[in-house]
Amino acid sequence: MDFDARLDLTAALRERDELRSRYEEVSDIDTYVEMHAAEVRATAMGRYLAWSEETPPGAEPHPSQEELEPYSLEVAWFDPALLP
Repeated sequence: MDFDARLDLTAALRERDELRSRYEEVSDIDTYVEMHAAEVRATAMGRYLAWSEETPPGAEPHPSQEELEPYSLEVAWFDPALLP
């Protein structure tokens, strides 16, 4: 659990809501762009927080060694005797 991410998400949601209410009052393009950017930040932070809560501490976020085995490079693939 990432407590700083929760605080960042809360701040992003507040900013998004403030910009949304300002856009409803003003309805100009600059406010809409700011509101959209705040929405993207809030969504990204929410996804990160969901991912960090699903991943157990110390877990590897990358594929396991068994999953990478078909793509491993063989050391013996290079034979200098085959060079001209």
